[in-house]
Amino acid sequence: MGRAIHKLSTKEIERRRDARALGDGGGLWLFRSGIAAASWVFRFARQGKSHDLGLGPYPEITLQRARDKAAELRRALAEGQDVLADRRPVIATGQIAQSPRTGMSFAEAAAKYIAAMEKSWTRESTHQWTASLANYAHEHIGGMSVAAVDTANVLAVLTPIWSSKTETASRIRGRIEKILDWAKAQGLRNGHENPARWVGHLENLLPRPDRLAKVEHFKAVPVTAMPGFIARLRERSDVTARALEFLTLTACRSGEVRGARWDEINLAEAVWTIPANRMKARKAHTVPLTARAIAILAEVAKVRRGDYVFPGKRNALGSIHGLDNLMGDIGEGASVHWLRSTFRDWCGENGKDRILAEMSLAHKVGNDVERSYARSDLLARRRELMDAWAEFCG
Repeated sequence: MGRAIHKLSTKEIERRRDARALGDGGGLWLFRSGIAAASWVFRFARQGKSHDLGLGPYPEITLQRARDKAAELRRALAEGQDVLADRRPVIATGQIAQSPRTGMSFAEAAAKYIAAMEKSWTRESTHQWTASLANYAHEHIGGMSVAAVDTANVLAVLTPIWSSKTETASRIRGRIEKILDWAKAQGLRNGHENPARWVGHLENLLPRPDRLAKVEHFKAVPVTAMPGFIARLRERSDVTARALEFLTLTACRSGEVRGARWDEINLAEAVWTIPANRMKARKAHTVPLTARAIAILAEVAKVRRGDYVFPGKRNALGSIHGLDNLMGDIGEGASVHWLRSTFRDWCGENGKDRILAEMSLAHKVGNDVERSYARSDLLARRRELMDAWAEFCG
């Protein structure tokens, strides 16, 4: 191909665990979505457009296996084969399956299902669905006709990770089930039973997830440690640090902060209105901005580029893993998500109104009848609460 290949080594991959993308040459790339999540991708151009084929997760797929798969794909392309439409994805042996598929592939069905649902999802959910299927499912069934996927194929996806990555495997099973249900509703499976269903089927073939692996919740920052955490955070001047502090002061979710846009900010009224399509509850949420939160906005505005408040390399700030990694860098071994838990603990320990605390977290309060009478968002009272929280943190 006229380019140097085999640029990487296993030692180099492990040494550069903070790199988002590593190229081995010849179209082979290793992309990371966090310190622990990485997957191989073969990138090539066809008819002036760039295409990516997932080759499976690293380190389950070793560097040598990924190179073998990439070499087979390069040979297929050199022979004029249409590796996107005519062949199944690369399988575990490093060979391309020789039997052509018929009808819509599982990967195509997955993409159509995600496209149909993403308007009702958060951007993070869309990313998680897309990434998990690309990393674990498409290697085995992505190129198969969606009509042909059977129990053995589903088990080929799940069995290798059912014990080692139980929560991930369970989610993937549910996602495969929904995609196959969608395909059946579209008339693409000829009325076949869903081979990914759990009740009455896979529960008889796989151990129950809750008995196989104990769910461990991420650690939250102790309330007493919050001032020190913020102090260490303010020693840094990068955009990620400002985003993490803004997230803490507003008690908002990671995706809401990372996707924050300048047109959502009203500095005159000191409020940030997150539109319904970016909220988990699909309802717009108005956030009172404290003096420190406004100071953070003024700081990042000095280097403003584009529509996003906290810009990343391309558009918005990248995935939640960058924020989690920063927490580790400043000596706090907790998850970003659980900063909201710390806020809630602080509210409880200091006798703050429960309804105000829940509304500040954009949680539903009361039953449907109670909510129908609770029209006010109690912005003024929530502003007092967030000012007190910011004072404690700062």
